[in-house]
Parts: sequence; C-alpha cells; structure tokens
Amino acid sequence: MKRLFRRKNNRLFFFLVFCVSVCYTSIPSFAVDALFKETAPQQSHEGEVRSPGMIQTPVPFSQGEKITYDIKKMGVRAGEATLVFEGTTEIRHRPALLIVFTARALNFFDEEKIYLDPLTFYPVFVQRRLNIWGKKEKIEEEYLPQEAQIKITKTAGGQTTEQIIEKAGPIENIYGFIYRCRKDNPFNRKDPLEIKLPTKDLSIEFVREGKLKAAGQAFDVYFMQSDPRQYSIWFDAGSNRIPLRIDGAVGFGKTSMIMVEYKKGNAEGSFEIQEVSQKNAPK
Repeated sequence: MKRLFRRKNNRLFFFLVFCVSVCYTSIPSFAVDALFKETAPQQSHEGEVRSPGMIQTPVPFSQGEKITYDIKKMGVRAGEATLVFEGTTEIRHRPALLIVFTARALNFFDEEKIYLDPLTFYPVFVQRRLNIWGKKEKIEEEYLPQEAQIKITKTAGGQTTEQIIEKAGPIENIYGFIYRCRKDNPFNRKDPLEIKLPTKDLSIEFVREGKLKAAGQAFDVYFMQSDPRQYSIWFDAGSNRIPLRIDGAVGFGKTSMIMVEYKKGNAEGSFEIQEVSQKNAPK
C-alpha cells in the first residue's frame, strides 16, 4: 500500500514538472524579458516618485502642480513667476524629474528647465533662456559629479562659448533644494544644511516657526535663511510644505516671490488644502 502511494506521488510530481516546463518554454522571449525589464521612473497617481531600483517615495506634490508668485521689489509688484512640477521625464538618455521656473518682469524674462536626479533631487542638467533688455541668451548646465565638473554652454549674439567649473559635489540648484526640503521635511533640525551652488557655497538653517499671509490666507510656516543672507524661504507648515515665499532667487536685484495662486497636481487626494487664488480669496 505504501509503495502504491509513493508511485502515485512520484507520478504526480513528474507530471507537475512537465507542465511547468511546457508552460515556461511556450512563453515568448520578449515576454520573459519584459518581466525583468527595468522601467523608467513614473509619477504614480498617489503622488509617489518611482525610479529604477528605488522604493516608491511619497512626496507632497505631483505632476502638474503649479505655484504662481508675485515678484516684489521694495514692496512693489515688479513681475510674476511660476514654479511647475512636470514630473518624470528623460534627459540625455537618463531618467529625471523636471521642474520649470519662469519669471517675467519689465524687460526681463527667465525660464529654467531643471532636471533632477529622481533619487537625490540634485541637478543633472539645466536649460535656461534669458532675455534682459532685448539681449537673449541660452545657457545649458551639465552636471558631471564623477568628474567633479559642471559644463556650461552659453549661446548669445550668434556665438557659443563653453566653460568648465571644477567643483566637487554634490552641487545644488536652489529650486531642487526647495523641492528636496518638501520631500525630506528637514525642519526643526538644529544643525544647518550645507549646500554647494555652482559659483558659491552657503548654509541654510531653520530659524523659527511663524505666520505668513499668502494668496489671501494666513499660513503657519517654517522659516529658513541662508548664511550669507542671500536666500530666505518660508514653507507652509502643513503636509504639502509649499514654498509660500522665496527671497533672493530671481536674477535682478533684491526681490521677493510671494505666492498668489496655488494649483494642485494631477493626483487627486494628495493635498489637504484646496486651490487658492488672490482673486477669490477671502478678505
């Protein structure tokens, strides 16, 4: 009886092995490859950044988020700026996150397409278009951390020049830094954050909590300031950590960017606050 039971078990085992082998060999090779193919980063519908080989990282912003600012100089409105999170893309055959900063004022235009490493939020490539009093420039910044270099290509007046900045990293972009702060929530830490920009080094530290009025609403904020005092940033203390005010980031004089309108991204339910606008804000 035991021998008969063993024989039946052996037959069942060999039958299962045969079925598995037949099913596997019948799968086309392209389908097998697809199972293990590394995918480019994607922006999920839950406000998560996905990148090859990394764990899904929840972030308080999603593709399409747009923040509109008034540019003020000495308290007077001098122009308008926007920050748009465009989500995941590719640059130079590598995955990246794209942030687009645009500033407009009298005889001034600045557009920066900032491509960030999706893991670190450090810049990998920046494309910039400038028009100052009719003088147009195109600038490309390629960040080469392995060579400890930044390659800058400038086109103006029909001429193209190249410059190499020798600098060990990691190198920051101020807007990449802002979005990484939104992701990492470094507020209330006691030690300052040391950051290296292409042409200068500085530290930024959390100073205090406070209140700030923007887009007709009062927000609880985290206030950060750089040393030397070039940048001051007020972040919404809520879960979205919106940069409500940014001082020192626009390239003409001492200016402030103060939020007047906020539009959430494509991920429904990722944000706690509603869209706000100076036009329909409560008095």
